[in-house]
Amino acid sequence: MDLLDAKEDGIGTTACTKEGEEDSHDASSGLPGAEYGPVAVALLKEAQSLRDEATKNREGLHRESRVPRSTRQIDRDNQTAEALEMRAIEFVDAAENISISVTALNDIDADLESFVSGTAGGINHGRLRKILKAILATKGINEQRWWGGLLNGNDLRKYLRLAREILMLLRDALIALEEFSLQAIDAFIDAHLKTMEMLSKIGELMRAARMLTVAEIDELCTLCEAYGQILRSRLKTNEALTPKAYCLEVEIPMIARYFGTVGLFGQDGGEAAHPKWKNAANLSRCITNAKDRLRSTRRRFEGEQRCETFEWAKKTRVSRKQRESMAAAAAAEGVEE
Repeated sequence: MDLLDAKEDGIGTTACTKEGEEDSHDASSGLPGAEYGPVAVALLKEAQSLRDEATKNREGLHRESRVPRSTRQIDRDNQTAEALEMRAIEFVDAAENISISVTALNDIDADLESFVSGTAGGINHGRLRKILKAILATKGINEQRWWGGLLNGNDLRKYLRLAREILMLLRDALIALEEFSLQAIDAFIDAHLKTMEMLSKIGELMRAARMLTVAEIDELCTLCEAYGQILRSRLKTNEALTPKAYCLEVEIPMIARYFGTVGLFGQDGGEAAHPKWKNAANLSRCITNAKDRLRSTRRRFEGEQRCETFEWAKKTRVSRKQRESMAAAAAAEGVEE
């Protein structure tokens, strides 16, 4: 029984309605409420419209003429109706899959909330976050408050680079609590240390703004694939990787193998070139014509880029005053001798 048939029979679908909760479906439209997600609701509405259109085709209501239909017209209308009904079934199946995903995401949010608030129990409770935060503070690693309290940029790279040292301090702190077994603590530390060291090396190779060697490309691809396998081993049944994890597992190795680099396509190079472009623009700001000003800025910027690899011999110029003073000093030394 699909979602639309369930609504017609007055039966609530159990995919997103939990036991003991009120059914949040819209009784006037026969469609599920917001708990199914807006995409699922839109698909179900489209499926209902397709079914209505199929009914009109079967009954011949879509034809303006009131003349009885011929056998050929009836067969053609029935074929069109069957195609519309098949399309509606596909939409309903897609809506059911989306509703299941929405339920899974809600469960993940509940688990995350219990983890942060400290109600999950075991080794993953709220105090773990406080202990880790204190350890990060001793290493000069700060959470970026303007980005949801997450680690970003240099802080994140430093966190991954010092992963072993940080996790060893965390292990000592957990042992000092005397609330967890040593086996559970070691299993927790080992599981996170392996992935963090892999991410540190992956990030180093990804951000390298140069062509990678064959050995580095092989290492990057191997690490990305291994990291994806670790994530998949921790997923529940029928769960998929997040878009970023899929990009890290599949697309990054593909880019590295095809182009021989990943960092040259990143934003670090553009950010580093921004102040150089600004300096070149300042030297050309007196040009009134916008096109000429842009052309001059571009030529200056490109010239500086090309000349960065040159080794210029430093030339020194001695002024006349310095030469005279040096000659006088040498004469004075000769007289003293």
